[in-house]
Amino acid sequence: MNKKILASVVLALVAGIAFASASLAVSLSEFPDFLATVSDGVSSPDYVIVVGANAKTSDVVGAVDLASYLASVSYQEKTVPGVTTSEVNGIEKEVPVSQSSIFGTASDQLPTTLKNFHFDGLKDSTFSYRGEDYSFHEEVTFDSNKVVQTHDPTDNDVNGTQMIEILTGDPITYKFVFDEDLDYQPSYDYPLAIELMGKEFDIVGVGSSGIKVLTGSVGMADSEVPVTYDGYNVYVIDGDSGNWAKIKITDSSGTVLMTDILNVNETKTYTLGGEQVKVKLINVWASTITNTVSAKLAVGEEVEKTYSKCTSLGYEDADKYPGEDYWYVCWNDAGTTADELDSGDEIQVIYHPEDKAYYKANEIFKAPNDYFEFGFLGFNTNDFTTITIEKVTDKTLYDSTGNNKISSGLNGFEITADKKGTINGTYDKVYVLFGNLTGGKVYSAYWNSKDSKIEKLGEVSYPASGDATTRYELVYGGSGEVKYYLDFIVTNSSGDYSLTVKLKDGSLNDVATFAYDFKDDPTTSEVPTIKMGTNENEAEAGDITIGSANVGDMSGDIVTDSGAIILAPKTYTEDDKAAFEIPAITLKSKIAFGKIGATYTEGGTYKELVPITSPVAKLDSELTDADKAKNLVVVGGPCANTIAQDLVDLGVLDANFTCAGGVPGSAWTTDTAYVMALDSPYKEGKVVLFVAGTLADDTRAATTWLLTKANYESITASGVKLSTGVTTSVAQEL
Repeated sequence: MNKKILASVVLALVAGIAFASASLAVSLSEFPDFLATVSDGVSSPDYVIVVGANAKTSDVVGAVDLASYLASVSYQEKTVPGVTTSEVNGIEKEVPVSQSSIFGTASDQLPTTLKNFHFDGLKDSTFSYRGEDYSFHEEVTFDSNKVVQTHDPTDNDVNGTQMIEILTGDPITYKFVFDEDLDYQPSYDYPLAIELMGKEFDIVGVGSSGIKVLTGSVGMADSEVPVTYDGYNVYVIDGDSGNWAKIKITDSSGTVLMTDILNVNETKTYTLGGEQVKVKLINVWASTITNTVSAKLAVGEEVEKTYSKCTSLGYEDADKYPGEDYWYVCWNDAGTTADELDSGDEIQVIYHPEDKAYYKANEIFKAPNDYFEFGFLGFNTNDFTTITIEKVTDKTLYDSTGNNKISSGLNGFEITADKKGTINGTYDKVYVLFGNLTGGKVYSAYWNSKDSKIEKLGEVSYPASGDATTRYELVYGGSGEVKYYLDFIVTNSSGDYSLTVKLKDGSLNDVATFAYDFKDDPTTSEVPTIKMGTNENEAEAGDITIGSANVGDMSGDIVTDSGAIILAPKTYTEDDKAAFEIPAITLKSKIAFGKIGATYTEGGTYKELVPITSPVAKLDSELTDADKAKNLVVVGGPCANTIAQDLVDLGVLDANFTCAGGVPGSAWTTDTAYVMALDSPYKEGKVVLFVAGTLADDTRAATTWLLTKANYESITASGVKLSTGVTTSVAQEL
């Protein structure tokens, strides 16, 4: 019956779970990895579970439990192909250029707090600590008053260019948020390893002063694999578990510079090539069976530091995120229990620049390690039409038929658009022409390209007092969604005539004023002459005004709140011209957060279950030499399993474990079980995992104990003795 149970139940369960990476080990902390072989990303079971032919049901059920658990060592690593895109991986909003605030709750604003569902590079996941998984999430917050967009022409750093402006203070904050209470607080014996913006931080203490972390290069070292820092390699060549380790330091060429002994939690400073390098021993593990030693080290100019609580952050050098000048780390102890890491606590990395900074289109703000990016990607349209204004003289005007000349020798303006239909829905070249006071007219006209004539559209009279306006409507190509007006305003103030030219938005609000005026006023016999600014054909600040800002001598394009863009004022005003662009649609800035511009490829690996299709469990009476060449999991003591007795007879287990003649040895006391990783007597390099108790129920307790990784993940010994007479078995290292 036992044989049938194993054949049917074990084979049904082994296909259930996939997770592990295999490497042969004799420390119980490495279980179950040492029971598999790994080659080219494929982990294959290399074990046989052995149960006595006459074993009791508890032994069989325990073996079934282990078989289910050990299915985890049968997997194949698979690669997830990356997704390559030039688009934004994250969130993008189109914010009107007139709106300085780009963060907020409106539909055209980015949220002030950004999380995983905005950009999947911010994690909403779990981390593992001492055998348990804990939830956390990352978020980035922006101060909506300190990260804005601007095109302020009065700011010498902006000069009218559309930009993102990041002010001083704390404009941007990254947060690693704990979503669950920790069962244990971090310590040197059990550092808590988390990633802050792509860099591992090993937390070894928390308290009223802040959080203590390891710094420099932190990792595992042994006699072959070093921890490397700044060209120096630190190896571990000897040691005693939990007590001390002997280190060897070499340079990049392999030359041994020194050896030394450190105790656990001790830090020593060494002078290497004229620089000071510190080495801290975090912990050490030694195996007397494989004669190997490994240790966790921190190596660097500094090997530990304390980051303060955010309430007392002083923005000192000691607070800086590694390798950064303006990012500072602190702990927001916001959870329910003070001076402990618990749910609601945050480890923050705060951007605290000394000076404000500006980012033009496609200049991207990047967080440390390019963990996230933020920037202005340009405008929401490339469709603009350019309007140019220039003075003209001595023009002849015809009536609307083109057959009759109205007047000649007229001075005024030629207005051109590079998209047909932009002006008054029909034209791409029009005029404003001034007659003398005898005729008393200011004419609007268009260019008849077919007949090469200027033909009249309309007229207004010189005002007896006050203003008279000639107005053109401007819409991109005649069909855009945004409307502007270009007004030519003649003012009569007690017989003194003046001229003003204004660009207005669709609501007739002033966008820009072009400082054209009459050089010589109109008379009864003479038409007026026209100038720009104080001095003709000279770029002057007052030639163009936007609000209260004089911009006529500026070199770059100037964005206005309306979306119209005044083009390179100086280039045009030095010839008494002006030019501007109007967009086809309401002009907005494309603002994005996530990964921007550069190709973003998301990929990785995962472990896919490879079903176990051959038996992994046998009775002791069925075991062959081929089976013995594998790793063995021997379930049950020598009274129930002949292979267990064989281990005694071969000297792998001492005589106290015998059951010769059916009489148990002294090892088998009440409420006792053993879990031991032993060198196999059948095949060099293989392991026998011995799982057995005095009674069948004790054996079952031992197999159950093995199913919880936390029970042995920190056990460096190769075996334990379990006291099974309590609810949870108590382990004593052997």
